[in-house]
Amino acid sequence: MVRRAQLILHRGILPLAFAASTIGLGACGSGNDANATRFHPLPGPVDASVGSSVAFTPEDVQRIAELSEVTAAEGNSTAYSVTARHAGTGKEHEAMVVTAAVDQQLRSLEVVSGTYPADAGEACVDDQVAASLGWTTGDQLALSRQSSLVEVVVTGECVRPAGDEFGASELIVAVPLADITSITGSNGADEVMIRLTTPESASTLYDSVSLSLGRDVAMIYGDHLRGVLE
Repeated sequence: MVRRAQLILHRGILPLAFAASTIGLGACGSGNDANATRFHPLPGPVDASVGSSVAFTPEDVQRIAELSEVTAAEGNSTAYSVTARHAGTGKEHEAMVVTAAVDQQLRSLEVVSGTYPADAGEACVDDQVAASLGWTTGDQLALSRQSSLVEVVVTGECVRPAGDEFGASELIVAVPLADITSITGSNGADEVMIRLTTPESASTLYDSVSLSLGRDVAMIYGDHLRGVLE
C-alpha cells in the first residue's frame, strides 16, 4: 500500500490530507457540473496535477511544459456523463467520457487491443464493458450531452486505471481533450497533469506555474510530493 499526499495549495496556506491508495492521484468533486466527477485516467507516471479556477488554455499548458521543473505537461478534464449511441446497432448507453492524454510520459492507460486514440474523433473504450456490449475496433459512436454531439471511431480497447472512481459496470470512453471541450462547451482544461524533472523540483512548482501564467494556481495534487512540500 502506498501513502499518498494530497495537497491543496493557496498562497500562504498549506493544508495536508493523507489517504491510502494502491496507485494514482486523488479524486475530488469538480463543482462545475452536477453530473461531473473528477477523474484521473493517467495515475501511473503523473507526479502532480495543477488545478485552477480559470480554465487552462493550450497556451497555458505550453507555458507550464516549458518550465525547468517539468518534463511533460498535458491538459486534463473532468469526467462527464454522456449518452453513447452505437452507430451500427442504434442502441444507447450511459457512459463517462474521460481524457485520453497523448503524451507518452503521462499516458498510463494500457491498450489491450487496437491502438490508442491520438487525434480528435478517436476513442478507446473499457475492454470489459466493450466485450459485454460487443463493441469492437472500428465501431462508430455518437457521444451526446444536452445539445452537443461528437462522433468518434473506436480505435482500441483499454484497461481502466486501478482505483478509479467508477463502478465496474460503468462504460468508460477515453477521448482526446479536444473532443471533451467540444462536447462540453468548455474553453480549456480544468487541470494540467505534470511529470516533474525531479521530486525536489516540486518545491518551486507552485511559484513557477503562477509566475508563468500571471495568476495564482488554485491547487496542486501530488503523488510523491509529501517529503518536499510538507
